[in-house]
Amino acid sequence: MPTVRQIPALFGLVDFATVAPTQMLITQYFRGHSVGQILGWLFFSHQVGSALGAYVPGLLHHHTGGYALSFVASIVLLVAASAVNLILPEPDRDVKENVCAEIKASG
Repeated sequence: MPTVRQIPALFGLVDFATVAPTQMLITQYFRGHSVGQILGWLFFSHQVGSALGAYVPGLLHHHTGGYALSFVASIVLLVAASAVNLILPEPDRDVKENVCAEIKASG
């Protein structure tokens, strides 16, 4: 069982490891649009989801006396998100290569 100090460390490694791939995907899918604005809305919606993810299970626990409904709802949402992820079109290969070249040149 992980300790109280290991859980935040592991979460930080996993959570922040998604930032760079997310920015790459946003750049590939929304080429020609304001990437900063799209990332801003993405991170805003992430924060709203985090707030609801903390509040709603507490509310459900208050009304039902347990977390079973919260776990089931989480599983349903994760399966739905996975299904949506599977139907996303593959980004254009040329765009992907150009973005990689731009990142290497700027950094």
